[in-house]
Order: sequence, then C-alpha cells, then structure tokens
Amino acid sequence: MTQNFTKEKIKTISTNNSTDDTMTLEDKLFNYIESSDVVNIKKILSIDNIKFWEFLDNENSTVLIKLAYADLEIVFDYIQIFIENLNKKQLKIYVNKKSQNGFTALHYASFRGNVNLCEKLIQNHADINLINNNGLNVIHMASQGDQPATLILFKEKYKMDPQMNDNILSSPLHWAAYMGSDFSLDFLASWDHFIDKKDKDGFTPLHLAVMTGI
Repeated sequence: MTQNFTKEKIKTISTNNSTDDTMTLEDKLFNYIESSDVVNIKKILSIDNIKFWEFLDNENSTVLIKLAYADLEIVFDYIQIFIENLNKKQLKIYVNKKSQNGFTALHYASFRGNVNLCEKLIQNHADINLINNNGLNVIHMASQGDQPATLILFKEKYKMDPQMNDNILSSPLHWAAYMGSDFSLDFLASWDHFIDKKDKDGFTPLHLAVMTGI
C-alpha cells in the first residue's frame, strides 16, 4: 500500500494525561474528554462565562470534535444548551470547524457509527458534504470504521453517493477493503456498480483486500 493511503488511517487523538493544577482549564477539559470523565467535563463546561467553543487542542480540534471522536453523545446533549446561545452563523462555523487534518465532528460521529449524534450535528447545521484534507467524506469515514449504520444513514436518508472518490481516487469500497471492514463491505459491494475501478495507484478493492490479508 502506498504511503499516501496508509497515513490517512484514523489515529488516536492524544493529549497530556496530567491534570495537575498547573494546567489550563482548556488542557484539563481536553484530557477529561480523552479519558471520558463525564463528571469533570461537565464541571468545567458549567463554569460561568467559559467560552469552550473557542478552545482548540494542539491538532486544532475543538471540544465538539473531541467529543465526537470519543463518542460522548451524552456530553453533546449537555453542551447543546450552551451552543444554542450562539447565533446561527456562529453555530454553523463552530459545528463545521475542521481539525488540522480537516476532520469535522460529523466525520468522527460517522466513523463511530453514532447515528444519533450525526443527526444532532446535522440539526445544528453540520455540513454532510465537507471533506478532509485528503478528500474523505462521511461515507469514507463510516467505511473505515466498519459502521453500516452511518453508511445507510447518509446513503438512504441524505442521498449521498457511496461511490465518491477521495484525492487518490479511493472509493468507500476501497477503504472498506483496505481496513477489513467486513460489514461495510457487504453493503458497499451491493451498492457499487464499479467494483473493479482502480485508485490512483491502479489498485482495485480486491487488490487492497489481498494485499492486507483480509
């Protein structure tokens, strides 16, 4: 597999695990999200006049992006009462904010297969058509995460094309084959009428499945 392909695999978003008193509230909040410490997340978010929507970690991820990556839908329900105070333009900008690699909260919600969170983000103006720096959309992400629930959501309800290519001409089916996403493969293969199409390097989904030993 080429380097351009493999480097796009989802990596753990890491932060310093220390939560001592020398850390800023911003750093503490990101640490609590990473460790899924809902109690302390809510304590920080409930501080008067805290503008958590301005917080960014070292990968330019917002609190919302981190919550989606950690699959903490319960905290999204909590912060929604705060972000609703933003005007429509501010809310749309915040919900669609991209990390350093171009991922949005909706990308990660799709990757986790969290249909409810995807729907809540869309209700708050998340753009389903945004792509990351390498051209991955929400269906590519569902394919990587082996999440047929979000694949079906975006194809059936939002009428997205499950055959769209990323920047190296890799379709969701290419990604599912490469990542060994068996459940997603079943759906995508039944939808994809160009099952033998090649990516930029000339690989078909079957090539990728064989190369990675799936």
